Amino acid sequence: MDHKDTVRQLRFAPDGSLQLASCSRDHTLKLWDLHDDGNMYKTLKHDAVVNGFAWSPDAKFIATCGSGKTALLWSAETFNVIHRLKGHLNTVVSCSFSPDGALLVTASYDTKVGVWSVITGQMLASLGHLYPPPSLIFAMGLNGTFVRSVSFCPNGIHIASLADDGFVRFWNLLDTDEPSEIDTVDSGLCLKFSPDGSALSLGTRSGQVNFWRTPAVIAPLRHLCRMSIRKQTPSNRLHELGLPNALEDYVAYMTL
Repeated sequence: MDHKDTVRQLRFAPDGSLQLASCSRDHTLKLWDLHDDGNMYKTLKHDAVVNGFAWSPDAKFIATCGSGKTALLWSAETFNVIHRLKGHLNTVVSCSFSPDGALLVTASYDTKVGVWSVITGQMLASLGHLYPPPSLIFAMGLNGTFVRSVSFCPNGIHIASLADDGFVRFWNLLDTDEPSEIDTVDSGLCLKFSPDGSALSLGTRSGQVNFWRTPAVIAPLRHLCRMSIRKQTPSNRLHELGLPNALEDYVAYMTL
């Protein structure tokens, strides 16, 4: 059965399986199989309007974000909800996985970007777009700093965010206290990193597409090793590696 309201987003699974996912204002995300004449084979029901979603790099997880202040992390194999990511105070509109699939970032109208662990569902960091941080009531209302979009860079270091305050921000995952770089943009609405992570594209309400060069960074060797391990090891099997507790916590991103 087709969607019953506006379709907000379409994305193919990144594993080349020709599975297509679509999200809608009808509170659902639907999965379609192009190997079966494009027939719909599964409907995932969200708590509210589904504003956006993301596949994990290995296509084993799907994250959905909606108007109910909550993002959901689903198994793309069992179609069960693994985690309800609670912590935002306003509508959640955008989400993006890290290139190793270990982290998820979410953008919300509460003026913040959340960084979440895929293993535990815990919020590991909150990237604030207002200083001092807004009050609870202000964050839940029309605060003028809605965060519209977020994207995780393929280099595994940078996160880009776009807010209604007229700024695009580059954040360094390893130092999230404040943006590493910031620039102005008029009427920004969406953004996305290039596949190699060297550039950021940004779309506006006025019809323009703007481009930025990603800030230069040399990732620490231990972070590159962590990303390599996480790309090869499913989140639920990290304990099988027999790592010391402190090292396992680092690989699990409990320490950014």
